[in-house]
Amino acid sequence: MAVFDDVIEDVASRFGLGTKAGPLMREVVQLVTGSPGGIGGFIDKLKSAGFGSQVASWHGKTDGTVLTAPQVQTALGGSVLGGIANRVGIAGGVASTAIGYLLPKVIGQLTPGGTIPSSLPSWVSGYLGQTATAQTERVAPRAVNVIHDSPRLARWLIPVLVGLGVLGLIWYLVSGHRPTEVATPATALAAPAHLALSNDSGIITLSGRVHDEATRTDIINSLKSVFGAANVKGDIAIDANAGPAPWLVNLHSALGNLKTPGVQAVFDGNSLKVGGSISDADRDGIVNSLQSVFGDRVGVRRG
Repeated sequence: MAVFDDVIEDVASRFGLGTKAGPLMREVVQLVTGSPGGIGGFIDKLKSAGFGSQVASWHGKTDGTVLTAPQVQTALGGSVLGGIANRVGIAGGVASTAIGYLLPKVIGQLTPGGTIPSSLPSWVSGYLGQTATAQTERVAPRAVNVIHDSPRLARWLIPVLVGLGVLGLIWYLVSGHRPTEVATPATALAAPAHLALSNDSGIITLSGRVHDEATRTDIINSLKSVFGAANVKGDIAIDANAGPAPWLVNLHSALGNLKTPGVQAVFDGNSLKVGGSISDADRDGIVNSLQSVFGDRVGVRRG
């Protein structure tokens, strides 16, 4: 829906979610509107969890205070977050961070003028209905008309088919044909190596995919060395189709520039995007520092 399109695009880019940003948005809208008591009930739940000041900044706005991943864990609980992460197909840490970013924007849209609606707006019902239909829609089966041969037809059709089969076999043997070789499918194009990092007050949440275990081990060891083993959460998938990670050789040096709370970094192939809930000045400073670290090897830009 147009109301959420810009936010979905923002989240897809900011957290490296790609096409999973849309399903995550639907999960968040469903979570907020489907709670006991509706939107107001969900907001009361967050207030009871100790986030009243943050929630107050969301009413009627889309730039309210972002919740950190640990705060989202406290507010929603591990089982709720785990269910969302599994349904969308993303790591739990990434889900927590992205949901903390989405909640202010979703509730801001759902409380126009700062007022909590007494019933679910029709456009929200339409949005949830459309996305649910898109996820479950399947191609309808086509009717097949079966022609039943009469006994008379079968009496002459079967001999004709046998005769044609014999003629085909004779032609095959005389012409010396051989079975056609089946072309081997081309190897699938490699997906870029991917690493997403989020700094939540010194706790680093990571997700991604790399080609092999050695690359995965190097990344995790670098993160633990810079931030401490107890402060590194999440995991990286091994994907044999993943391409090289040109940023790996400079990763340890680069991580020292990601100690600002709230910063997020997404390494994707030979590009790096820096974003998160940080000031423009901090973002520009981090981008400039990372450009010095990577040089021409990796393109660094604002996310």
